[in-house]
Amino acid sequence: MATSAGGTTNGADRTFTTASSGGGLATTPDHTGPRMKIADRLLVLSSRGRVRVSVGCPLAETLGCRGTVALQAFASVSASRRSKAPQRLNMGHRAFATGGGQSRSISILLSRRGRSFVRHSHVVNVRVIVVASDADGNERTTVKRLRLRA
Repeated sequence: MATSAGGTTNGADRTFTTASSGGGLATTPDHTGPRMKIADRLLVLSSRGRVRVSVGCPLAETLGCRGTVALQAFASVSASRRSKAPQRLNMGHRAFATGGGQSRSISILLSRRGRSFVRHSHVVNVRVIVVASDADGNERTTVKRLRLRA
């Protein structure tokens, strides 16, 4: 029998067989962490030294996502008087938790050195690093390059 807006139709009887899976549905365990979404926009340093980053948890993660968001830049720091080698500058991080299918704006307080670097440079290319896990403990790191301005 099939029913739609056009009405109901009766057809011939049919038989089908499914594969046996020991009494339950055949499923493959999910061992991948959530693929977080990071908003694609210019980041701005507030007068209080904070940066807001928007992250989104996939709808498939019905029990939500939790983890950390970190900002990192490459800075030319004088290692000696003769050379300036680019080094990673960890600018700040913050923990978060959000529901499946939801986005959340995370406010990150930058380190004193990070604030100084951004204010001196005016515009800095940064990496937003989100390490998130689902309810089963599966973890994934998502990285996105964005611009941060003073």
